[in-house]
Amino acid sequence: MSSSGARAGASPISAEVGPEVRLLVALPEGAREVTEAPAVNVGGLPGVSVVLRKGFRVADAGSLGIGCVRGPSDKWAPGVEELVFARATSIAKGSLGVSLERLDARPIRSENRVIEQRLSGEGTTGAGGSLVEMRHLLVFAGEAREGVLCSVACVEARGASLKCSELVSSASFQGSLMEPPPPSLLVRLILASAERPLHAGALVLVLGIAAVAIVLVRRPRPRPL
Repeated sequence: MSSSGARAGASPISAEVGPEVRLLVALPEGAREVTEAPAVNVGGLPGVSVVLRKGFRVADAGSLGIGCVRGPSDKWAPGVEELVFARATSIAKGSLGVSLERLDARPIRSENRVIEQRLSGEGTTGAGGSLVEMRHLLVFAGEAREGVLCSVACVEARGASLKCSELVSSASFQGSLMEPPPPSLLVRLILASAERPLHAGALVLVLGIAAVAIVLVRRPRPRPL
C-alpha cells in the first residue's frame, strides 16, 4: 500500500527510507542540490539513524529540505506522535535559515497508514520576506514495524513561483506500510499510571514482587557441606 503520489514540480526524488518503503517528493524546476545539507541530530535516541538528508535550492526563489530518520517502535503508543512531531519541528526550524515570525501547526491526522502534520508560517531572510511550508510524515514498515519519520520543509521568497505548498504536499510513500504497533506492557503501565495512579501502582508492585520471586527461584541453591 502507498500514499498518494507526487503531484508537482520536475521529476520527483525517490529514496529508500525503510524496509521496502520509499519516499517520493517532487522537485521544483531548476532545483540544484546543495552539497552541504543541514545536519540532523539524533544523538541520545537509541537505535535511531538518519536515512535521508537532502537540500535543494532554486536561485532567487527559495529552498527545499528533506530529512528522514528510522528507528525502533517499541516505545510507541497513541499520542506519542505529538511528541515526535514537536521534536521534528524543533529540528527543522533550526535548519530553515529563516527568522520565523510565526509557524502555525494544523491538527495531526491519520490516513492510509500515514500519520502527518502540516505547518505553515512566514519569516524573513537576508533577501526579504519568505513563506514557510512544513510537513511531517510518520509511518511503520517491515516485520518489526520500525518507525520512519520524514520531514519536508520549503522556504519561498515572497512573490516567487516556487509553489512550496504543492511541493510539500507532493511527499508520499511507496511500498508496504504497516499498522502502528500495539503499546508495549511498559508503555501501557505508564499510560495507566497517568489515568489511574492507584491501580497502576498496585500493578507495578505486583510485577516487582514477581520479578524478585523469579530471581530467587533461579538463584542456585548452596550445596550441602
